[in-house]
Amino acid sequence: MENRCNNTNMLHDNVVKGYKSGDSYNNHRPDYTEETTKFVLNKLNLETEGTYDVLELGAGTGLFTRRFLHYDTSNLKVIATDPLENFLEKLKLLSPDVETLQCSAESIPLPDCSVKNVVCVQCFHWFANKTALKEIHRVMVPHGRLVFLWNTRDVTDASKITYDISNYIQTSVIKDTPTQLKETWIGIFEDFNGFSPIQEHWFLQHFKHSGSVDFIISYLKSLSYISKLEQSEQDNVESKFREIINNHPDTKKGGIIDILFNTEIYWCQKL
Repeated sequence: MENRCNNTNMLHDNVVKGYKSGDSYNNHRPDYTEETTKFVLNKLNLETEGTYDVLELGAGTGLFTRRFLHYDTSNLKVIATDPLENFLEKLKLLSPDVETLQCSAESIPLPDCSVKNVVCVQCFHWFANKTALKEIHRVMVPHGRLVFLWNTRDVTDASKITYDISNYIQTSVIKDTPTQLKETWIGIFEDFNGFSPIQEHWFLQHFKHSGSVDFIISYLKSLSYISKLEQSEQDNVESKFREIINNHPDTKKGGIIDILFNTEIYWCQKL
């Protein structure tokens, strides 16, 4: 089942220009571990009444949706949303039984107090604004839970390839793109009294995203701030990635490359 509310005019420019290929995103982005998925499931509030147990915002191609439903033992009623039609089409192809809705977080066409929990995976930074927060608050039942999480590259070890790649991205590529860094979004909660204080849990050095040089390059090119670039700029960035990989002691001989990830999970409750 699918509903539509196309309001892409509310989206950040990087979302519109950077997420054109649902296939590339689905094939090259990191997955979510069993530990992460079960942690999120355990944070949900399922004791209250509501039309939907879970509203997933920014579900994309359904990477987390499928993990979530795989480990769900309660037969939860889930509705998965995304503002991009091509991403939802991929989700529906891979998960035809999931109810979907095309909408942005700033305009959710669901009734007041109809959702027990809202889950945002790898996406909250795109709509970390008061309009979206008020809309999320509106559709949630009292004492409903808001849970959001990111897989983030671990850059604590300067000897590892993950550090070199991420350092180049941060200093030369990312520019004005919204990020998952806590200091960039925590302020909207401090100015909004509708939720309990944010709690958090990090799984440090949680998993490796591994593959050939070409696979890792494809993953990096699926990042919005790279995929939105003109082709000539993308080629320059790719050349730099290959230079970093070819010159690093751990990867210059080719073979499998490991990109190390943390997982950051945050949650709060509607007051």
